[in-house]
Amino acid sequence: MKIKRAVLITLITTLLATLTVFLVAILSRNVAEEAMTNITIGQTTSSLEAKKFINEISVENNDEQSQNEQSLGCGVVGGKCSMAEIAKRNNKAECWVIYRGEYYDVTSYIKDHKGGTAVFNDSTCGKDIQVYLEGDASTVGRQNQHGTGAYKDLEKLKVGTVEN
Repeated sequence: MKIKRAVLITLITTLLATLTVFLVAILSRNVAEEAMTNITIGQTTSSLEAKKFINEISVENNDEQSQNEQSLGCGVVGGKCSMAEIAKRNNKAECWVIYRGEYYDVTSYIKDHKGGTAVFNDSTCGKDIQVYLEGDASTVGRQNQHGTGAYKDLEKLKVGTVEN
């Protein structure tokens, strides 16, 4: 009887161990499935929140663009600017110039100017530069007139129109 009892105890212990492993596996699977469901729900929620956020940003940007299109201000590409505002941009750190009724931000161009940076000062920055580009009656035919390349460079820097 002692042998049968020992076999029976071993069998019960093995059965309990197997049952325990089986229950742990089932519980782990349920926990894992629940966790995956929560993650998926969380990702969906996050995705929806992200889409909502992106949509809100798009609406705000469209509103800003509409406002800019309605009243393009000084410094906005295509905007109008007064002579007084342009005159405030009168140094190498912020140099705007006027040419034939339009204004240009030449600040980034100063370092590339073939005639050097010295010409960009309070006589040119914030002022009308037509005479510097084209010359005047006393300088016609002289070297200080600019070639077509200068006008192409300037066109790339156009900001807007000078208000009358």
